[in-house]
Amino acid sequence: PDYARGILMALMASAGKENNARTGEEPGRIAHDVLYAREYTRSPLYDTSDANALYLIALANYMRTTGDRGIVRDYEGQVESIISWLTKKIGSYGYVPSGRGAWLPETSWMDTDDRVDAEYRERGLLQSAIVGLRRLFKVRMRGSIAPRGTRFPLEMQVQAVHALRMISQVIGKDYTKTADALENAVEENIWNGKFYADLLNRNYSHINSKTSNMLYVLVYRFGGHVDEIERILTSDEFIPKEKYGIRTLSKGDGDYCPHSYQRGGVWPFQSYELARALMQRGRPLGLEMIKGCTLLRGCNIG
Repeated sequence: PDYARGILMALMASAGKENNARTGEEPGRIAHDVLYAREYTRSPLYDTSDANALYLIALANYMRTTGDRGIVRDYEGQVESIISWLTKKIGSYGYVPSGRGAWLPETSWMDTDDRVDAEYRERGLLQSAIVGLRRLFKVRMRGSIAPRGTRFPLEMQVQAVHALRMISQVIGKDYTKTADALENAVEENIWNGKFYADLLNRNYSHINSKTSNMLYVLVYRFGGHVDEIERILTSDEFIPKEKYGIRTLSKGDGDYCPHSYQRGGVWPFQSYELARALMQRGRPLGLEMIKGCTLLRGCNIG
């Protein structure tokens, strides 16, 4: 518990205090990257939008497991600021937006090209040359450069709903109305009648890729289509015959590439999340996936 508390306190200390367009800092926004190298001048970085929800889930789990209410009692203002960042975004957009904001180029994940390019530019000529080569040979994955404007990824909405419900149970304040409104919006606008779209673009239109991000619907028991999503994710669209993990993209998608990181490769952490969710639902496939992943060491092959 001491280690968990220490990590939660360190992340809380990273929460933004002011608006800074260069780093993406905003009041209450949890940093996702703190680098201590002298040559790196933009640390900490805040250009992700799932950190707050994931932090609140971790905080609620810690409090529920240990019974430690002091972390909220002693740092009530900081915790409220972290929650407020999330609820204000939902209030402004109707969803949790990815990246920095509506008027800046977006980055949401650690491995996006524009994030990596920014790091290379700050670190010197050699790395800048590497960026140029990557662009020249188009070594870029679909969707890895986020659009200018705002988008609304499925997994961020599901995580936010779960986070607000969990934190409501442990801090004595009720955020369930916001969570319910967000869940209803996802059901109405991201569910396309067959599966959950990967995200909405800035015009609130579907990006209808069928991806492994739907697994968070199972993990958090989200919405009214859990059984349908389980059937999709446990079919051979997503599960290789060796059952060692889940593909990041349906093999029926025109952009599917089994050796691509984001277009069909298997991510071990997502495979574990799906296996755990299936075991919680009493499905034998969950244990089969754990065995398969152990045998193949979580190969990045779809």
